[in-house]
Amino acid sequence: MKIIHTADWHWSERHLDKCLQSAEFIIERLKAHRPDLHIIAGDYWDRRQVLSDSSAVLPAVEIMKTMASICPVVIVLGNYAHDVPGSLGLFNNLYTRYPVYVTERAESILLYQSKHGKPERFENFPLTPDSDADPKKADALIHLMAYPNKSRLLASKHEASIEGSNELLCEQLRKVFLGFAALGDDLKCPKIFVGHLTIDGATFSNGQTIVGQDVSISRHDLDMIGADYYGLGHIHCSQEIQPNMWYSGSIYRHDFGEAEEKYLNVVEIKRGIVEVSRETIPTRPMAFHEITYDVRGRAFLDENTQADWVGAEVRVRLHIGIEQSHLVSDEEVRKNYPGAESIKVERIIIPEERIRWEYIARARTLQERILEWGKSIDKQIPSEVLEMASELEASLRHDEVMDEKGGAA
Repeated sequence: MKIIHTADWHWSERHLDKCLQSAEFIIERLKAHRPDLHIIAGDYWDRRQVLSDSSAVLPAVEIMKTMASICPVVIVLGNYAHDVPGSLGLFNNLYTRYPVYVTERAESILLYQSKHGKPERFENFPLTPDSDADPKKADALIHLMAYPNKSRLLASKHEASIEGSNELLCEQLRKVFLGFAALGDDLKCPKIFVGHLTIDGATFSNGQTIVGQDVSISRHDLDMIGADYYGLGHIHCSQEIQPNMWYSGSIYRHDFGEAEEKYLNVVEIKRGIVEVSRETIPTRPMAFHEITYDVRGRAFLDENTQADWVGAEVRVRLHIGIEQSHLVSDEEVRKNYPGAESIKVERIIIPEERIRWEYIARARTLQERILEWGKSIDKQIPSEVLEMASELEASLRHDEVMDEKGGAA
């Protein structure tokens, strides 16, 4: 059995061009691989959608129809901040060659491939009384887990602390996972888990590791299900949690914190052996540059030494003093990043006193400090004052040397 695993599409009007670019590549790979199933592990939308000529709804529906013309698709509801409850319902009524299955809860389904004149189809499992399907002839058992909704799962529980309610939620999820495991006991077909979850030990795009965060689930709890492959969504950085447990990651770079490559997973299950390979999704890079303006040298000092801006969306954060801000235009900043797709310039205004005192602090001698102080208040320091400063510093050094000799004696 061959599966394509994607997640975190984040369709939105704001990122529509990037959504379409990645979606077209995914469709090309679906056509090339002709998988038995495409799983989408949540956050298909970026936010609540409003149907209009300029919104992402119509393109997203057309892409879903195209994908379902190639193979069956299953999709789970993601985080409520992105996939609003009910927002995936429009895919239930699409007229497509292959079925699309949408869920907003935890449930299990069976996939039956085309045989004996019957088309591909999904069946709820356990089977309904009026179904004539044979579970042992199913081609796959798929466990689906929408983003865990704390208020729904703990509706009958008494009020508890945040830590207490999180532990109660994990207990409830363990029961769900044990239920999934029991359903698959007598079936020999491949077993797949699709979930929009936070797993302990997963890593964000910025390299930070998730430990004990809200509604964070142990990989060992997931292991109870006994799935051959776990297709996860919610974390945008593609990563292997363990050999058969993967976050595929988002399909494009959603913000400037996501510098990593984006992938789709190709999963092959043969006689219980699972092989996973990743294919890079070509998506526009994003580069972040934090710079300061050297007033004296009239030059920009960039903390990011990489020439990573060609063809990229670039965000430049300029730190500059309020009195120098008018000396530098945004256009001058942009000239430093030729070939960028777009450049957004942000200005962080530094209080002038801070700039002046930085120069004074960097001065090595008392005379240099007095000179810098004079520049900061726009005053010419008399030569006799500078001579006195030099004599005072020499006297202090002489006293220090004599003290050291006295101590040594």
